[in-house]
This record gives sequence, structure tokens and C-alpha cells, in this order.
Amino acid sequence: MNKWARLIFLFAFFLNGMIAITKAQSGQWTWMKGDSTYGNTDQTFNSYGVKDVPDSANTPPKVYAPMSWIGKDRLLYLLGGGAVGNPQFGWQSNDAFMSYDINTNTWTWVGGNSWLGATVIYGTKGSGDNLTYPGGRYGSCTWVDNDGNFWLFGGTFSSVYYAPVNDLWKYDIQTKIWTWVSGTNLINDVGTYGMKGVPDTANAPSSRFLADNWIDKEGNLWLFGGWHGSDGPNGQYLNDLWKYDIKTNQWTWMNGSSQIDQPGIYGIKGIADSLNTPGARENNQLHWVDSIGNFYLYGGNTLYPKVIMFNDLWKYTSITNEWTWIGGSDIWGDEGIYTDHCAPGNTASAREQATGWVDKNGIFWFFAGDALSKGGVSITNELWKYNPYNNTWSWLDGSYDFYHYHYGKQGISSPENYPHTRFGCTIWYDSSSNNVWMFGGTGNYHLLDDQTLNDLWKYVPDTACDVATGNMGPIEFVQVSIYPNPATDQLHIEALNIHNATVTILNLFGQVVLKQQFSDNGSIDISFLPKGMYLINIRDERGNVLQKGKVVKE
Repeated sequence: MNKWARLIFLFAFFLNGMIAITKAQSGQWTWMKGDSTYGNTDQTFNSYGVKDVPDSANTPPKVYAPMSWIGKDRLLYLLGGGAVGNPQFGWQSNDAFMSYDINTNTWTWVGGNSWLGATVIYGTKGSGDNLTYPGGRYGSCTWVDNDGNFWLFGGTFSSVYYAPVNDLWKYDIQTKIWTWVSGTNLINDVGTYGMKGVPDTANAPSSRFLADNWIDKEGNLWLFGGWHGSDGPNGQYLNDLWKYDIKTNQWTWMNGSSQIDQPGIYGIKGIADSLNTPGARENNQLHWVDSIGNFYLYGGNTLYPKVIMFNDLWKYTSITNEWTWIGGSDIWGDEGIYTDHCAPGNTASAREQATGWVDKNGIFWFFAGDALSKGGVSITNELWKYNPYNNTWSWLDGSYDFYHYHYGKQGISSPENYPHTRFGCTIWYDSSSNNVWMFGGTGNYHLLDDQTLNDLWKYVPDTACDVATGNMGPIEFVQVSIYPNPATDQLHIEALNIHNATVTILNLFGQVVLKQQFSDNGSIDISFLPKGMYLINIRDERGNVLQKGKVVKE
């Protein structure tokens, strides 16, 4: 075969392995991979291929609530997820660990096994090897740390026994080794709470799945709530808040209750208070972090004392350890406000297991979910975004209508394309391209049993609703971030659009121990202060309070 013949052959082979891909416009969805029908007992629409060999034919199975990460290499990683292989066994776990290359549109099987059912190999705590593996599970918490390593906490292996765990795992992206680093290897472990606010190597959250999670600027891992399982007398839902320090390998119970099924304490909307706390719930992927490190939580549900769904929006400020109820209703079952797409005044209805992300402009988004409508509970494909700078919602697209979807052709973008209704899907946000990738989940098929999906979609965020979210010019709202806390020598202050502000630090007797001015970002020398807790107050040049709270000098 001569040179030109080889080139023609290779080019034809490449075209055969790759689907045609068109560039999507703003607000458009593109169906990239996977099947366009619901699954359930049919798992024929997946192909693992050969381990570590990318192939255009490879496709993960149809799963609900899988774990996902995006690597520094921009590969999208997927582990586990609940699947139905045999109805008598209920939800089982997909055991495979796979990655997706957004440049070549190919999946690669990188770990685990090609069957349903968890294969967990714990090994020795704190010491991983080529065999240790967390096994297939679903409803777990996941994080990517500042070094790009993956973390995983809890989840459950089966819906028949609802056997949640409280193990914490780390995946080293360099060595490609999983290590069990904290928690137990037991199901339904009650955990060890210790003293609130005091880290301890003996502490560990109780077993749970469908909890919410965040990571702070210091790289600490946080989680809230979740479901402890169904073996207790009530719902077994949680509202405790935990922090894990990667450097010290210590958990700290920070807020909330150690008891199950606790109601929320809302306080006054917009006012932070140490007594405030969201009620017990499960949710899993509807949470965000703003530009200065505040955590946000939206919605969720509980089954105790009856089926309850929420549309409350909460903000947690770690520097003060306080929750603030900032939006939605304090009454369960709110149906929201729906007028027209992109119209002002809309509010999303109560829901659980929608999936959210934060874009590069600091705007919060979410897609789909199991939600309330005027006809009851429905699975939706709604797309919403929330502007934390002016506390406004925008409903961009989607509905409760089962027939509101259109797959189109794989790899071909179109304004008509739109994913099916679902909840428990996973989403990756690629900040370098501003594109969103969505995979799987479960939905309803003509109101029959839940059905799982393995379709992969790409979404180019819509900018058409910017007026509704208030992005009509420079954002004047000032956000202030103070870190680290605790601090030893320097206290860093980050702020935007601020000039000649004054920071005042007081001891617990109310005496001023430090006072100085700064503009935008600055650092304050606190090395001379004795160890202890201090009060901090930041005011702008007009005397308005921008931030106040507590800091600890170590």
C-alpha cells in the first residue's frame, strides 16, 4: 500500500470511528454518546472495551447517581452509579471506573470490573496499592483537591438493603492508586461525632448517601446531611455539617445535629444566625460555592414525618460557622413561580436530586430533578440559573412534560435538541471552554418504574437571559473573603470593587487590637497577636459593614 493509499485508509478509519461533530451555539445541546432510550433491565447499550484502551465504541452502562470528577488533564471521570440488571435485586452498582476524552469523543475503561455489583478492596487504612478499590456504589460525595487528586465519601451499594457506608477514599492521579484513608469498612456505621467544632482523629461522620458536599479555599472537604438508611424507626435523614482536613486527616463536626430527622431552624430571611440550620434532607448534587468561598444549598427532600420536598436556598459562611436562609420558602412543598422563560420573578419549585454547577462568572446553574408541580411530583428537565449577586432566578428552558425532549443526531448541534426528563444525573463543568457535560440519571417511562440512562450531552450555556439575572453592567455588589482561618502570621483579605476600606480586629473584651486600611486585595500582619479568638469587622469608606465575623490566631 503506497503512502497516499495509507493516508486515505487512515482517514476513512478515523471517520468511521468518530461521529460528525458540529460546533454548538449559545444555549444549544448536543447529544454526544450513549443510547436515546431508557434502560432498566436492558444493559445491552454499554461496552467497556479493553481496559486502558480508548475506543469510540466504548460506552458506560445506564446508571443513576454515579460519582464524577474532572481531571487537570480535562478528562471526565465516572465511577459506579446505580443500575438495574435484575429487578428482583433492585438497584445494583456499576463497578467500572471510566474516563471520557472531550477532544476525541471516546470513553476508556480505566478500573474496576465490567459487571454489576460492588467489588470493594479496602486493604490497610492509609496504604493503597494496585488492588485497593472503593468498588461500585452510588449517591457518594466527591471532590477534587488542590493537587488534582480525587476524593470519595460514603454512598451505598444496593437499594435492596440500603447499606450506606462512611469510608473516605483518595485517588492519586499520578500513581493511579486508590487509598482508603478514613472511616470504617462497615455498613450503617453510626460514626463518632466528638465535640462540635473540635477536630479529632477518632471523629467520623455516620454512614450516608445522597449528602451534599463542598471544598473550601484551604482545600478542606465539607459535607452536609444525607440519608443514613432505612433500617431505623423513622426516615434516618441527617442535617449535620462536617469538615475534613486533608493535611491532618481529621474530621470536625461543625454544625447541625447528631440526631436524625431534625427540622430546620430558618430564623429571619437574609439574616445569619448561629442557631439557624437547614432541616434534615437528602439531595446530593444541588450545591455551589461562590467567589469568596460561601457554600450554598438548595432544596432536597425527606420522607419523615411524610414525603417533604424543599425549595429553600441556604448560604453557609465558614468564617462565622453560620447558616443564612436567603431564598425560597420555609414551608415544604412550595410549587415555585413560573411565568415565561427568562422573565423576572420566577422561582424554582421544591425538588431533589437536580444537578448544579458554577460558571466562570460565578453564576449558579442547575438542571432537572425530581420536583413538585401542580399535578404532584414529576421528573423534570428544567434548566435554571441563579445570580448570587442580586438574589434572582431565571428559568431558561425545560418542563415537567415527558415529551419535551429531542435527541437529534449524535454530534450534531441544533436549537431543537434537548435532553429527556431525569434526576440523579451527573454534570462536569469545563471552565476552560465554558461548556457543560451531562451524563445519565433516571427518569420515568410513561409513568412506569424509574428507568436509567447513559446518554452523554454537551451544553453551551445560554447568555440570552442575562437581563433577567441582572448582568447588565459591572457588578457593584461587594464580596469579601478572609482567609486562612485559623491563621498564624498573615490574614489575607480578598475583595472586588472596594477602595479605602477599614479592617478592625477586636479581642473578646471588645478592645481594638488592630486597625488599618486596604483596597481590593490585601494582607494583614497578625503575627504579634496572642493566640486566641478575635472579632473582625470590615467597613467601606462610607462606614457600611461589608463583613464581620470571628477569626482564630494560632
